[in-house]
Amino acid sequence: MGYRSDIVICMTPEKEYEFKFLGISNAEEWPYSREVQPDSTIRYTYRGVKWYQSYPEVPEAEKWFSTIPENTYCFIRVGEGDGYESDIEMLGDEERFGVGVSMFAEIIDENLDPLFV
Repeated sequence: MGYRSDIVICMTPEKEYEFKFLGISNAEEWPYSREVQPDSTIRYTYRGVKWYQSYPEVPEAEKWFSTIPENTYCFIRVGEGDGYESDIEMLGDEERFGVGVSMFAEIIDENLDPLFV
């Protein structure tokens, strides 16, 4: 199965034209959801993808991110981590696009006393 990541990529409408030439915009190979935000910015969300350097689309996308102004995009990748160390990568301007990373603990067994978990 391999190591998986969740990814959010936000961009200005002008950058989406360039983005569509990248391999990661191919929905058959890289399934995603696409949302247009109220301010017209675009958000792509990828769930459970293999973000490996050995896939040519990954270095291609990373190179593109390095060539465009930081205020025109945001890239967030959250990997599986090992439970103690997080595997988070953030590029661009997450504040402008209103996205970020939130980590929390959740009690999923109602029979457990939350004071002793």
